[in-house]
Amino acid sequence: MEKINSLRIPITGLKNQSYQYKYRLSDKFFKTYFEDSIPNGTIDIILTLQKSEIMIQTTIELKGVLTLVCDRSLDEFEEELDVVEKMIYKFGEKAEIQDIGLEIIPREAHEINFEEIIYELIGLALPTKKLHPRFRDENTNEDDEQDSFLVYSSDNGKDEDEKEEEIDPRWAALSKLKGNN
Repeated sequence: MEKINSLRIPITGLKNQSYQYKYRLSDKFFKTYFEDSIPNGTIDIILTLQKSEIMIQTTIELKGVLTLVCDRSLDEFEEELDVVEKMIYKFGEKAEIQDIGLEIIPREAHEINFEEIIYELIGLALPTKKLHPRFRDENTNEDDEQDSFLVYSSDNGKDEDEKEEEIDPRWAALSKLKGNN
């Protein structure tokens, strides 16, 4: 795999066929884009482009290992990354993002810059709660326990039959009047 110099792929002059590009992201990329959230890591990227007259279909494969810092213990640990995403670039008049996975690029575009897309894919693949693997089993048990106990109940644990039997004595006198009509 080639060392990453740029994730900008020239598209001018490409014939209508499939192309594959391989890159390796290293610490320099993570220091540039993720500052302190990812101290280091190595990710292999395979970009597959299928060019046609009206669009370029891409498949982005990310595989590697990231070093993360545990939110609980501040220990570093390795997290595996395995992401496959498809993007479609349609040729049009002006550049605009149509939908997730669909972008319009001008017919005169000379290249496609994949740096931002790869940054976003890595960011979305990161766990929101970064826990060292030794805390993960412990954490899932805590979450299960938290979901299983009741914090507040307005019925004080009584079923409907008990509620009907227990009537406030002030209202009991009124219910006697109701029966006399």
